[in-house]
Amino acid sequence: MDTAVNYRSTLVHEFYEHSLQLSQRNLGLRTLDIHYIHNPEVSRRVLGETAFYRGLEALIAWYERKVEEGCIRHYGMATWWGGLVADPASEWHMSLEKVLAVVRAVAGGSITIFVLCKCPSI
Repeated sequence: MDTAVNYRSTLVHEFYEHSLQLSQRNLGLRTLDIHYIHNPEVSRRVLGETAFYRGLEALIAWYERKVEEGCIRHYGMATWWGGLVADPASEWHMSLEKVLAVVRAVAGGSITIFVLCKCPSI
């Protein structure tokens, strides 16, 4: 499945670039305090585990560049159930430990910019 055309479940940085530019324009700001990767668990289900973490790595690299460029201060994830599905065999399982490992690998060991993970309360 080509996630570039499925914007409900995408890790393609062009979608996030478009979203970032719209937010900057709509808010009249050059730098946003926070920008979220929304519903990454859908991409996890659509892409499968290996492709998901590979795509996430590329997207995190894009976010790190946007921080360096001064476009955003922090980034994070907003998920409904991505970190709440405990069964690793589930196609909906998204390991927050693996997510943080990807962030650390891309960010050179630091996760100070990836500071927020928004989940519903249960």
